[in-house]
Amino acid sequence: MKFMVEGKVLITSAFFEEAPSLEDGRILLLWHDGTDYIFIHGKAFRRDWLLKNKIGFNNEIQLHEDTYFVAMAKYLAAKENTVYIRDPLYLWQYNKKSVSRSYDNFVLQTYDQLLKKNAALTQELLRRGMFIEAKGIVCRSITDAYCRLNSKKWNTQENAELIKDAEDSVAIFLQKYDYIFKGSDPKKIEAFLNDTRNTLIKRNEFDIDAVIPFDEWVERLRK
Repeated sequence: MKFMVEGKVLITSAFFEEAPSLEDGRILLLWHDGTDYIFIHGKAFRRDWLLKNKIGFNNEIQLHEDTYFVAMAKYLAAKENTVYIRDPLYLWQYNKKSVSRSYDNFVLQTYDQLLKKNAALTQELLRRGMFIEAKGIVCRSITDAYCRLNSKKWNTQENAELIKDAEDSVAIFLQKYDYIFKGSDPKKIEAFLNDTRNTLIKRNEFDIDAVIPFDEWVERLRK
């Protein structure tokens, strides 16, 4: 409240997430630093600033609509009066009956909608002349898909059809924005790739020897 009175346009804080342990089901507390462009948790926005910049939920997106809103707001707020609080001011409670928690593979099942959101975000950033940010969305979409769709958690025999459908969605996204991807800095792409891949490796969810190299995977999508 203090910062809002001072006229800050965005306040974001670290937050805790309740998550069940994969080993024994105990509820663990995961700490998020709050600098993400995904979760709406632990963030407050000035309404007049949102209206002035025409930032809102995209009515054409039915799923992952909150991440579209958060990303647009944070991209535009990055150059303005924002505050980051390291203290975790929010607890994201685990509700196994929620829409996303009711299905173990909710994100995998809705991967086409995730790519639809990323495409809408890319288009809006391009429309606003934010080319660097749009390039980041495209590169992260492709590198994140490679890591997630090849993770031990998702890439199983039971999920074979879902993985194929998801890769088809990625191929369509790549076809539309390949001109951006090809023009991106290879070092940036490698950094995005390592960021997600290393996170999954730490969780023992990614077997780097069991998947084809990233460049080969991208070429397969292009074909």
